Amino acid sequence: MYTGNDKSTKDPIVTHRTKRNSSKVTELLRDVIGNDWSRINNQRYYAKKLGYTELPFETQLKNAEIFFLCVESKNCSAGDYHLLKNNCEHLVTYFKYGKSFSGQVKDFYTCRSEKLIIGF
Repeated sequence: MYTGNDKSTKDPIVTHRTKRNSSKVTELLRDVIGNDWSRINNQRYYAKKLGYTELPFETQLKNAEIFFLCVESKNCSAGDYHLLKNNCEHLVTYFKYGKSFSGQVKDFYTCRSEKLIIGF
């Protein structure tokens, strides 16, 4: 989960787990992905459009921590993965805004409906 920028270098910082049952790690994004390509997608445009405000950073981390503890305990279900209804973007926006949504899915449906209307 993207958690801000380093104060001195302005490089993106992420908080994540390296493997199941490990403690959370906060480090520079470039140290996590190496030379691979990435894009930070905060969903701020859609959140604003939907009237959602970003939760305090500590609440975001707490939401993520509760989720991972729940999944690890196997006493709860996070729901089945579904590309259009319950994907990784839905999960992270839940952590960040307290609401689950996906701008990419919205764009997909918007683009698809426009093509149907136009006839492509």
